[in-house]
Amino acid sequence: MITCFSRDDFTGYLDALAGTDERIGGIIKAIGYPPFQDRPGGFEGLVRIILEQQVSLSSAFSVFTSLKREIRLTPEAVNNATDDQLRALGITRQKTRYIKLLAGEILANRLDLNTLATLPDREVKHRLTALTGIGPWTADIYLLMGLNRLDIFPVGDLALRKAMVSLEFASPGDDRQAMVEKARAFAPYRSMFSCLLWHWYICENKIKVPGS
Repeated sequence: MITCFSRDDFTGYLDALAGTDERIGGIIKAIGYPPFQDRPGGFEGLVRIILEQQVSLSSAFSVFTSLKREIRLTPEAVNNATDDQLRALGITRQKTRYIKLLAGEILANRLDLNTLATLPDREVKHRLTALTGIGPWTADIYLLMGLNRLDIFPVGDLALRKAMVSLEFASPGDDRQAMVEKARAFAPYRSMFSCLLWHWYICENKIKVPGS
């Protein structure tokens, strides 16, 4: 069964999450509900997440907006752009390769992102991680923010793991698998749990979040 969330039911699902653990309600009372992240799906969304790999959100957003403005974010436009054009926008050599390979897969009809959106979470992740440049973190973020799937826990995200330990949902010595196991307590609302952890981390560290 595929379950997604939307702007309309986002806070309702967060309230349902709060019903699983009284600490969740305390966090929401202290810092408020996380904002709904209205992220793009499809090719544009995947490219944005690739650009966010291992850099700050503000840096990635700056490159992303430049790419949208100068090249356009379609598989055809990215495929036709030269490496030098993409590098001039601040895209690294490695990420230039990743997004051009992604564009090529779509143009060759080996990847249909519309079809992908109809598949179960596990199958989406399997198909995405088979592509060069898309690992588990990128696939999980796309599932959560691009497809708005309800029960995703991107354990590869460092900020999420730090927040989980700081808020005592995990212990400092826990490895990723231990955190995955502890997050199971919040199924089927693990995307809401993830959003709340990020929200706490952003508030705690006074991080400026760029426009979505």
